[in-house]
Amino acid sequence: AKYWVHDENAAARWLIAYFAGSMISYPFWFRITIRFEKKPAYVIAMLVNAMCSLGFLLCTPDDRVALAALMGLSGFSAIGIWVTQMAASADVIEWDEERTGRRQEGAYYGFLVFLQKTGIALTLALVQWIFSRTGYVTDAPQNEANRLAIRWLIGGFPALLLAISIFLAWRFPINRSK
Repeated sequence: AKYWVHDENAAARWLIAYFAGSMISYPFWFRITIRFEKKPAYVIAMLVNAMCSLGFLLCTPDDRVALAALMGLSGFSAIGIWVTQMAASADVIEWDEERTGRRQEGAYYGFLVFLQKTGIALTLALVQWIFSRTGYVTDAPQNEANRLAIRWLIGGFPALLLAISIFLAWRFPINRSK
């Protein structure tokens, strides 16, 4: 918001749109996971979120309404990712218990938290590395390379990771009947 749109208050408006989309989406994703199963809901949520990320790359700083709409839809789909991911995690734990006869919730959730924290740490390191290569200077006007890097870190890179995740999730073998 500060370096691309040149409006620091835009970030607050985008967050409001994101959280509004998130809050209204819970009943929707709950119904979708019951009606169609978790895996298709998860894939749809990731696909919509990836499309939102790519949409950020297509917007210009003047597309303020489109940016707010993308943030709202991104929040809506992000909750779909979280809700279905956590519900599928519980299914994996139950499937494992049926297979092994052991309850291992702590190990599964501990590993999940470890992966989340590792992802955050790697993301912060990657952002720092990219910014050091593109000439980022705190609280200063940014050069074109850095503004482009910011847009790709917000749009292109998440879309790529979501595409990989969609491929992996689609191959996930556990479903309602299993």
